[in-house]
Amino acid sequence: MKLLSILITAGLLMIQCGTDQEETKYFDYSIKNNSGSKIDLVPYFNGQANYSLKVSLAKDGIINLKKEVKPPYNDGLLMSSFFVTPSSGHLTQVEVVFNNTKRVIYQECTETNQCFNQPRNIFNPVYNDKEVETYTITSEDSQNATDCGGNCY
Repeated sequence: MKLLSILITAGLLMIQCGTDQEETKYFDYSIKNNSGSKIDLVPYFNGQANYSLKVSLAKDGIINLKKEVKPPYNDGLLMSSFFVTPSSGHLTQVEVVFNNTKRVIYQECTETNQCFNQPRNIFNPVYNDKEVETYTITSEDSQNATDCGGNCY
């Protein structure tokens, strides 16, 4: 009887541990446009702009991605997930264009581009370290953007 009790207790502990290991995580990432302008987000793959994957956000617009991930959590979300498709290639930059007149280009984090020192860079790891993240494009981003001298495209 004592052996049966030990086996039942051990079995319950194993089931409980198995449940903890299978805990699903829910990622919820957003990009919000608080810049006061219409914006286009243009991804660059291997250094080349891909306008077919451009994401446009109206003034006060928001885009959202949600993903359910099971262990080992190797395929969570990144802010770059908004632009990447299975066949798109290596995302190297994201260009933010304000009303087709001003722009800023953010480059991926590399050994030579330490983007953790760039607080507004969309690739900065601080925008990818939680299950719920919102990257907000502000009027200050628009003010600090480079003038295109006409149309940016």
